[in-house]
Amino acid sequence: MSRQTEFINKIVPRAIVSMKKHGVLASITIAQAVLKSGWGRSSLASKYHNLFGIKAIGNWQGKAVNMKTGEYRNGSHVTEKYFF
Repeated sequence: MSRQTEFINKIVPRAIVSMKKHGVLASITIAQAVLKSGWGRSSLASKYHNLFGIKAIGNWQGKAVNMKTGEYRNGSHVTEKYFF
């Protein structure tokens, strides 16, 4: 079984639960997780289980990790540190 198939099989159950609760197709959620996490291989995904690159901003009270990330500002790619 390929790494990609394993990744999809791992996240399908939660994507289906989310679809039933929020109405977003599971296929869309899975595709976004693949795109943002590099098939679950990014550090943010593999170490911290954050598949979507969601940042901890505002009044977030839970656990967070400070990591560098690539962002686009005014059409230019820059590296910035954020709490995730």
